[in-house]
Amino acid sequence: MSLTSDVKGLLELYEASHLRVHGEDILEEALGFTTTHLGLAKAAGTIDLSALVSHALYQPIRKGLPRLEARRFISIYRDDASHNKTLLKFAELDFNLWGKSLDLPTKLPFVRDRLVEAYFWALGVDFEPQYSFAREILAKTMVMTSIMDGIYDAYGTLEELQLLSNAIQRWDVDYIDQLPKYMKSFYKPLLDLFGENEQAMIKQGKSYYVKYAKDTFKQLCECYFVEAKWYNENFVPTMEEYMRNAVLSVGYIMLTLTSFIGIGDFVTLEIFNWASKNPKITDVSSVVDRLMNDVTSHKFEQERGHCASALNAT
Repeated sequence: MSLTSDVKGLLELYEASHLRVHGEDILEEALGFTTTHLGLAKAAGTIDLSALVSHALYQPIRKGLPRLEARRFISIYRDDASHNKTLLKFAELDFNLWGKSLDLPTKLPFVRDRLVEAYFWALGVDFEPQYSFAREILAKTMVMTSIMDGIYDAYGTLEELQLLSNAIQRWDVDYIDQLPKYMKSFYKPLLDLFGENEQAMIKQGKSYYVKYAKDTFKQLCECYFVEAKWYNENFVPTMEEYMRNAVLSVGYIMLTLTSFIGIGDFVTLEIFNWASKNPKITDVSSVVDRLMNDVTSHKFEQERGHCASALNAT
């Protein structure tokens, strides 16, 4: 078999050529050669590896996120008649995402399913392999925050939101019976998530990690309720009133503190104290994010129904 007809070999050489460094002329030539012949093979439409070739020509593995590339390859590997069933099962279990247990489409169809988005956001914060637990905590918390935002913004009545606000401030599973059915599908998983995090941190003697995150989550809930009241009462705040609440409702303090959970001993009690007091770097970042969010989402949220934003505060 000639090299030009060995698509698998061409594809492997093509991927390897992307690891070249300046001055490696042979790999530079290999890149041009393989790109040309893979393109011809793709155009001919007679190859078994068409999905792999198409994706590789669009984005080689070297330029992708390893976890995303692994997940994408599972579907291709599953269709390979010679696949190892045990290996495939373990690969699929590795991507058995927690969010499936929430069953958002059935239980909370009005909220946005942002699990994948949240995971990759967390991956950008704590990308190193040793911080997998920290990524998991941050991604799950972001999902719960997004669900809570949807409940306050788009679905709950003011009376229902008052019940939820009370429940979150109490942080007590016994309070769940006072909530509407759809809120129970959010409240119980929320308590379970923080409870699991707390148990993990107790074993490390660092339960205060979770206390800080929990307190700022309660604070975020209060800010969401303020915005819900403004909307229901047709109240337009002054810019000063709006920004005082908005820099907290954007969630940066809570997410910052949550991102510290699970990343090791170098995060001290003093760091948690400092970060919980909205230091200038967090405050300024919150202002920028809130204003950007208001500009990009203004039309959609005003059509759906939302409190005044920075664009129409007085």
